[in-house]
Parts: sequence; C-alpha cells; structure tokens
Amino acid sequence: MAYGEILGRALKITWRHKALWLFGFLASLFIRFPDVNEPMLPPEAKRWLAGFVRSPSFFLAVGGLVLFIALTAVGVSLLQALGRAGLVDQVNRLEQGTPPTVRAGWSAARRYGWRVFWIAFLLGLPVLALIMIGLAPLIATVVTLLPGLPGPAGGPPASDALLWSLAYFAPFCLAGALLGVFLGLINTLAERVCVVEDRRVWESIRRGWALLRKRFGALVVLWLILAGIHAGLMFVVFIPTFLLLIPVIFSFVVLVRSLANVTALVWIVGYLFFTVVIWVIGMTIGSISEPFFSGCWTLTYRQLRAMEDTRADLQSPPA
Repeated sequence: MAYGEILGRALKITWRHKALWLFGFLASLFIRFPDVNEPMLPPEAKRWLAGFVRSPSFFLAVGGLVLFIALTAVGVSLLQALGRAGLVDQVNRLEQGTPPTVRAGWSAARRYGWRVFWIAFLLGLPVLALIMIGLAPLIATVVTLLPGLPGPAGGPPASDALLWSLAYFAPFCLAGALLGVFLGLINTLAERVCVVEDRRVWESIRRGWALLRKRFGALVVLWLILAGIHAGLMFVVFIPTFLLLIPVIFSFVVLVRSLANVTALVWIVGYLFFTVVIWVIGMTIGSISEPFFSGCWTLTYRQLRAMEDTRADLQSPPA
C-alpha cells in the first residue's frame, strides 16, 4: 500500500478545500463537562457540596445529570456522524473529479448520517459493556466515599476497597481499549462502505469486517502511522499551550485563595473560562485535522476497492 502517497494526497486535499473544515468541525465535535477538583474548591463550596450530598435531592440530581449527559452524548454522536459522512462523500467525489461543496456535503450527511451513527453505535456497544462491567465495583466504592455518606459497613477499609476496585477494573480497561481499536477499524471501513457503496448498516459492517480480514496487516500499519501523527500533533499543540497557561492558572489560584466572600463565584467563572479555552483549541485542531485523517482512510478504501476490482478482472474468464 502506498502510504506516502495517501498521506500526501490527504494533506493536499485538506489544505486546498476549506469546505471540508466544516464537516471536520462536526466530526471532531466534543462536549467538555467541567470536573470538580475538590482541593481547589473554596471552603464555602465544600460546605455546600457536603450538605447537598446529604440531602434527598442529591440522587434526583444525579439521575437528571446522567440523563442530560446521555442525551447530550447521543446528540453529539449524531452530529459527529453527519460530519464523518459528509467528509467521506466529499473526498470520494473529489477523487471522481467533483470539487467538494458545503451544500453537496450536507446533502450526503443527511442521507448517510443516521446509518453512520448506527454503525458506530452497534460497534461501540461491546466496548461499552466491557468497560461498564469493570467499572461497576469502582463506581459503587466511590459512591460510598462521597462526603456525608456512610462508608462500607462490615467490609474492607475504604482505601483497600478502592484499590481492589481499581485492580478489578484494570484488565477490563485494557481489554476494552484493544477491542475498541479492533472494532474502530471495522467502523472506519464500514462507514466508507456505507457512504461510497450506499450499503445498509449490517451490510456495511460485514463488508468492513471482510476488508479488515483481507488487509489486516496493511491497515494496522496505517492505523499506527496515523496514531503517531495524532499523538505528535497533540504534543506539539497542547504542551506549549499548557505551559503558556501555567502562569495564568497560578495567578488565578492565588487570587481565589486571597478573596473571602466571592471565592466560589470566581472559581466557577474562571474554571468555565479555562474549559472554554481548551474546547476552542481542541475544536480548531479537529476542524483541520479530521479532514486529513478521514481523507487518509477514504483514499485507502478507494485503493482497496481498486485492488479488488483489478483482481476480479484478472480472475474472470475471457469473453
């Protein structure tokens, strides 16, 4: 497989056709939920959190939060599917001689978006199930350690229970990661089968699995190359950004510690600001990099199809 040719062509397509960046934005879309780092919380916020955990409304709030996160995840996943479908269709049409446009890409996204969504959903279920089986004891242990709740009665100490839960989760996490890579390759191929060949969901998955079996070594090599590029890109962009933000973060923490009455509000506003900054940086990178990575896989899929067509022509009996 011509890896250098694929990478160079995908880079050229990404840079020359800015219309793909919109679909790259959708394909790389993510929602960043601010997490609570208790050591940074001011005393007022800690006292309020402890009281809230003891109240009956805590479990209602947790249920509402889980529902909100689930609905948000579905919505974001659908937008990602629309973006990926548009990228695949437009790169494929570009290789056929038709320049990409937002209108044509959006039309393809609406046509294939739901199929691409269901392909990703079905192939993601085994990984999700494996991770949740491993997470169940860890979640139960963490819940018992929340402030205001009694610890595990008659069981091991909290620290030992947490360590055992982590040890139980570790192999499931590793297995889930490996399975995720394998099913992710099938998903990547199945999406291109769906869009390029206009196949249904299960047909696309079966066809993607067949292609992976036939060209497993070459596809894994390409995955490793792209994973290395992605890791290098994250290192080059996020490490300098983090280093530049260190003085700002340090100054902010000093300011929060020095204030007396408005510390909770300042902490929340400041933390939301940093969350938005990280989100904007991530989405900017994704809008440009996602067309490149998607283009690499679409060009690879086109090569695989061309190789199969050539082999079929050679094996067919002369007329």
